[in-house]
Amino acid sequence: MTDPIQRVSRSYRIHTQWYDWEHNPDRQTGGLPSPKPIPAIPAADELNVQYEFDRFAQMVAEQLAAVLSAAETLKPTAETLKDASAGSILSRRTAEWAPGPALSAKVTDNARIYSYLIRLDSVARMQRNIGFAQKRTEISPLAGSLCEFELSSCTGHTRRLSVAFGPTDTNEQALRRIRRAVNDAEAGVTALLIRDRRENKLTLELRAEHTGASGAFSLTDVRGEAVAFTGIDRMVQAAENAVYTINEGTLVSSASNEVKLDEGRLTLMLKEASAESVILSVYPDAAAIKKRFAEVIAGYNQLIAALQEAAEVLNPDISRDLLEGMPQHVLEELGILKQADDTLQLDEEKLVAQIRFRFDMVAARLTESSGLIDHICHAANQLTTSSPETLLNKQNGAYRALMNYAYGPDKRLRSYLPVPITGYLLNFYS
Repeated sequence: MTDPIQRVSRSYRIHTQWYDWEHNPDRQTGGLPSPKPIPAIPAADELNVQYEFDRFAQMVAEQLAAVLSAAETLKPTAETLKDASAGSILSRRTAEWAPGPALSAKVTDNARIYSYLIRLDSVARMQRNIGFAQKRTEISPLAGSLCEFELSSCTGHTRRLSVAFGPTDTNEQALRRIRRAVNDAEAGVTALLIRDRRENKLTLELRAEHTGASGAFSLTDVRGEAVAFTGIDRMVQAAENAVYTINEGTLVSSASNEVKLDEGRLTLMLKEASAESVILSVYPDAAAIKKRFAEVIAGYNQLIAALQEAAEVLNPDISRDLLEGMPQHVLEELGILKQADDTLQLDEEKLVAQIRFRFDMVAARLTESSGLIDHICHAANQLTTSSPETLLNKQNGAYRALMNYAYGPDKRLRSYLPVPITGYLLNFYS
């Protein structure tokens, strides 16, 4: 074992030689000039110091990098739970209703969290007329004739349509001429030709372009029998308005099945009448919030694990600020349990229940300046913005021992003693 006094002497000698090499690289040594002296082979204890220094530096770098990486990942994830603006997770909404077949609903961000009682007596329907099925290739009874008929709406508008049929027109050709005349009239009625391939027959169907009683129409022969022969005046579905009430309010009659509520943030599409009232509830998007919450908890636990791994080299104030500032009452309200190892565990059922039925409280705990997410973001920001030097535990024994070494110009580790290399070194002074 090297005597302590000899070790100090060697340290002074190495430091002096290093200083000379660094400041006098062309200094002659011995009797021969040399651009740079060839260093002596270091002693075994110097090699051990170099190995320990490199190993300690690598360990500190890896552990500190793991902490900073976890903090940088956690911060943007957590910040999404502080934002309640349109498009954010806290602004998302979902709608649930029963019985299901009566309607469908679409809800947008920031819709009012509310329940609606909907009585649906009827839905809006368009008028539909379906004519007779006729053989495609047979010669039409209307062949060679000129027919006129009137297409009238319930609003009092009447169009007179004229159709000339060729002398050899088949039923298909005759029906196509009538279809073209109706569609060209632009009277709010659409004519469709329906083909039955199995029976090789065609049927002419007329539909109102819009739902509601205002879309009703009628057809009357004026000249010839185009309407009577084709049967296009046979109504199979009458035009009707939707009739409903919201929250036992005024009875509403509407030509449309689309119902806008909450200033357009909630849209209903009425599908069929229901004997029982429909209960529709708008909730926060608990699934999306829960998923993001789980990501934040996982990121937090990863940061805790990194801090614990780096506990020996990390400034203890860093971990203390993160752990001691955690608002315990907020954790309990949100269904978050703190474990013995300082990690967090999420009670998903409790969190979902709180989101659905106490959303104002949940939103406040997440967005308030002293809330859970603000604390996590502040701690993560402190880690990512602090200099590495302030993050290190300078009372660590290895840190203090190895801080007296540095690499010299020759890329070798040299001892560096922060004391004068000339004069007297006193152990005691009074």
